[in-house]
Amino acid sequence: MSGLFNYDNKVFSALDKIINLFYISILWVIFSIPIFTIGASTTALYYTVHKVLRHNRGYVFSEFWHSFKANFKQATILWIIVGGIALIVGKVDIGMWLSKNPAMPFGLVWLKNVFWVLFIMVLILDVALSIYIFPYLARFENTNKQIIKNVAIIACVNFPYTVVLLIMLAVSAFLIWTVLPLMIFLPALCILGMNYILEKIFRKYMTDEQCKTEDEANEEYHNHYR
Repeated sequence: MSGLFNYDNKVFSALDKIINLFYISILWVIFSIPIFTIGASTTALYYTVHKVLRHNRGYVFSEFWHSFKANFKQATILWIIVGGIALIVGKVDIGMWLSKNPAMPFGLVWLKNVFWVLFIMVLILDVALSIYIFPYLARFENTNKQIIKNVAIIACVNFPYTVVLLIMLAVSAFLIWTVLPLMIFLPALCILGMNYILEKIFRKYMTDEQCKTEDEANEEYHNHYR
């Protein structure tokens, strides 16, 4: 029976991760309620998923709170930028889609459709950058200007991965939209899936020394608490 409650027991470890998925998702929802804090809470969400769920380092609340506080100002500014763009473009897009004017000349209708497609593309680009921005902030230190520049390059260079990440986010958002209770579980699960892709991408832009230092820290922590 003692083996059943051993932390290294696979059943116990899996159950612990499932509980943490709920815990982290609920923290993200609570800390996102003021709306303007979504950037900081999303950064903390990624940081906690990466550190606690992926590498079993630290404790959920302490890691979440640490990242939330440390990145609050920078994440909030970045969120205002990408969130503001999404809000403006989304409102214009919806307005153009809903507006109907049968008397409008064909040429103008065609022009309206072109603008509608362009706005959709801007919105997708904004969301794609957001997918990278907050995980990048959770993992690296840089200025807001440099972060936006770097993630724009990373998103373009790794375009196939960017498409996969967009699909993952879209599917998760759709599931939460249709089944709201999934909000207490799916955010952390979605970020966990994204983490495997994003970390593979990020490591390409890290020096060998940075990768080695991080791997050693993860291994040392695992061995110490195993």
